[in-house]
Amino acid sequence: MNLRLYALIALLGTQVLAFAAPSERKQRPARPSKELIQKEKKAFLAKELSLTAKEADDLMLIINELDGKRFALWKSCYSMRRRMQSRGGSITDAEYEKYFNQVMDNRVQEAELERTYYTKCKEVIPMNKLVKLERANRAFARQFMQRQHN
Repeated sequence: MNLRLYALIALLGTQVLAFAAPSERKQRPARPSKELIQKEKKAFLAKELSLTAKEADDLMLIINELDGKRFALWKSCYSMRRRMQSRGGSITDAEYEKYFNQVMDNRVQEAELERTYYTKCKEVIPMNKLVKLERANRAFARQFMQRQHN
């Protein structure tokens, strides 16, 4: 009887310890800082576009400002999207329409921002590099996101 009791206590103890111990599951790495992302992006663009140090410095001032404004646009839709996801089926057509219109307006504003800031980029990098800039930006984003999810 005592042996069974000790075995039961030992079994329960190991179960408690297993739940209390830190999980062995793969946890998401900490989100990299804005400064680290900007540094990596600068190095990536410099390599992909064959930028000089001055071109890279001048270009990143413009790109970082553009990215800040883009993120603000995306963030303005984020809270509405989260609200819609959390409410499930209780969303009215008017709310869907408001969200849809905001997304469409943001796309137009983002295109206008790109035109404005890419025009500024013409002053710091040659046109052949500017044409490659958008593709290089997308390649960086894709590579960065893949690293974050692996």
